[in-house]
Amino acid sequence: MAKTNLAIAAPTVHSMVRGNVIKDIAKQNKKSLTGKVRFREFAPELLWLKTSDLTPLESQRETNSKWVVERQEAREGLDMIAFGALSVAHDPNDGNYYVWDGCGRWAIADFNGGIDTVPCLVYNMTKTQAAYYFAYNQEEGRRKLSREVTFVNGVIGGDDEHLEWAKRLDAIGAYIKANDSINGIVNKDAKEHGYPEILARALTDGYKLAGNNVTICRQARDMIVTAWGTTDSGCPKIVTEVYWALITVLKSIPESRKNGLHTAMQKYLNWLAEGQTQSGAMKDWKGKELKGITGNVGIAKELGYAFAQAFIGSNHFKQHYRNDFVLEKIIPKLEKSPKVAEE
Repeated sequence: MAKTNLAIAAPTVHSMVRGNVIKDIAKQNKKSLTGKVRFREFAPELLWLKTSDLTPLESQRETNSKWVVERQEAREGLDMIAFGALSVAHDPNDGNYYVWDGCGRWAIADFNGGIDTVPCLVYNMTKTQAAYYFAYNQEEGRRKLSREVTFVNGVIGGDDEHLEWAKRLDAIGAYIKANDSINGIVNKDAKEHGYPEILARALTDGYKLAGNNVTICRQARDMIVTAWGTTDSGCPKIVTEVYWALITVLKSIPESRKNGLHTAMQKYLNWLAEGQTQSGAMKDWKGKELKGITGNVGIAKELGYAFAQAFIGSNHFKQHYRNDFVLEKIIPKLEKSPKVAEE
C-alpha cells in the first residue's frame, strides 16, 4: 500500500493563505523542506532587560530625536502595545546585549523615562549574525505591506485620520481593498453598487492635488466611470495616472468643470475609451517622455498637461474654448500652442 504524505494530502494553513496550497506544498516536499527546522537552538527568550545594559548594533540606522517626540505625541506617551519587544543578540564573544531591531523604540523609552527595563526577544547569537538577519528580514524575510493593507486596518482600528479618509472615499464613490475577504474592504457598499476600486495612494495624493476639494475628486472619478463604465473592459478599478491627470486639469482650469467645455472633455474621454482600457488610452496622450513612469505623483502636472494638450489637438476641442482652456494654467513654463482642430 502506497504511503500518503499527509503534509501534501491535507495541509493545514490559516484562512488568509491564498494560492494553490496542495501544489505548493508538494513543491516544498520535493525540495525536502517539509518538516525541516533550522537553528532551533536559537529560539529567542523573552526577557525584561535594563536599558542601561543594552548596546545598539553599530550598523543600525540612526534615530532622529524629532521622530522620537512625534511618536510619543501620536500615542500620547509611551505605548507599550506599539513598543512590542526589541530584538536583541546576546553575543557569546563579549557578553553584550546588542539591539539589532528596535533601536528607534528603545530611544522612545529612553526619552519617555517612564520605564528603565524593556521587553526583549533575546537570541544567543553574535552581533554579526544579528546584522545578517536584520538585513534578511528587511529585504526578504518580511512581506512589504501595501498601503491598502495599512489603510484598511487603520479604518477597522478606528484611527481618526483613517476614518476621515474613509469618509472622503465614500464621497468619491469608490472602495479600497486589502484582500478579497468581507473585512478586507473599506466602503463595502460602494463595491456592492458596482463602483470602482481605487488605490490608497491615488485617493490620498489625488485629494491633495485637488486642493483638498473632494468635489473635484468625485468629478474626476465620474468622468472615468462615465467613459469606461459601459465599455467591454468596464471600470472595475480607477487607474491612478488617469485619475491624477483629470484632477490636475479640473483643479488648474476651473472652467473645465462646467458647461460645454466639460461636456467636450467628457466626449473626448469617451472617445478614448472606445475599445481601450484606461491604461491603453493613456498611452495615446502620455507621450514618450512620460512613458514607463507610473505611480509618481510628482509628475501629476505633466500628466495633466499631456492630457489637456491631447484634448486641444482633438476634434472635440472647439476654437471658442481657447480663452478658458489655457495650458499655462497647468504648467506655465511648458505652455505650447498646438494647432486647434477646425470646427
